[in-house]
Amino acid sequence: LNGALFAQGVLANTTGIPGGMGLRLGSTPMAVRGLDAEGFRAVGRVLGAWLRDPAAPLAAAMSEIAAGHPIPPGLEPA
Repeated sequence: LNGALFAQGVLANTTGIPGGMGLRLGSTPMAVRGLDAEGFRAVGRVLGAWLRDPAAPLAAAMSEIAAGHPIPPGLEPA
């Protein structure tokens, strides 16, 4: 799962939880970009659609969300 997400431009990691597996996303960086509750729901909807159908446009949809929430000035990667 990690490799498939990375191939789509999404950095995440899986973690074991009681009874199964969890998916960890970088919620702090997304919050720094200004995602609010609706933004996080949008990310969840996009990821959920992709998990149900790996042909769904994950990279494009995530890029669209990111474009609406740019990295604040002074925090851009070097």
